[in-house]
Amino acid sequence: MFMGITKTLKQNSKFGKWLIIHDLGMMNHRHYFECKCECGTIKKIERGNLVSGKSTSCRKCSKRTNTKKRGLSRHKDYNVWCGILYRCNNPQGASYKNYGGRGIKVCERWEKSFENFIQDMGERPSREYSIERVNNNGNYEPDNCKWILKSRQAVNRRNWAIDEFSSLNISPQRKTQLRYRKKGLCVICGKQAYKGVYCEKHFLMNKNRKKGKHVQAVSPQ
Repeated sequence: MFMGITKTLKQNSKFGKWLIIHDLGMMNHRHYFECKCECGTIKKIERGNLVSGKSTSCRKCSKRTNTKKRGLSRHKDYNVWCGILYRCNNPQGASYKNYGGRGIKVCERWEKSFENFIQDMGERPSREYSIERVNNNGNYEPDNCKWILKSRQAVNRRNWAIDEFSSLNISPQRKTQLRYRKKGLCVICGKQAYKGVYCEKHFLMNKNRKKGKHVQAVSPQ
């Protein structure tokens, strides 16, 4: 069993930044390999530490990597990136129902790293700016996002309620349904429509209701 595992660690095999250059054999009941880091540092590494991923580079490179990660978390736009991931990916979040719950996602490139997000969006002109999706039903992705003044974003949100339905002599509840329908959302909960004017959940409930099956009544929110 031991020999079978050892055979996978051959000369020129890479583990993180380590490159195996020589098999040193057993020392004090442990198997060691002479390895070279990408920076040129040469050190003997125990086989178990290579296989488990406990050692992936020399101490100097490891310190540099950790410093870079801490630096990114201090970037002034780091919280913006964390915020869009939280809204779209955390079902326990207060805003999830308006983002991830509606089917809005963060593109794979941005989910992968904060660096990709900044590379595509550039830095905020100032802290008075916020990220906005051009298409309110679209995803967080380079072609659908821009930096916008927070004051302007607040106006855009208010304008959603000041539209062609505002002057109609109907209940506020009915106006909300019409707005949802126009945007391709479920008229009951505001999530992405599945068929017609309902999301998948309310489409099935409505279908069962028509068949005479007992379902709990749901009123528009």
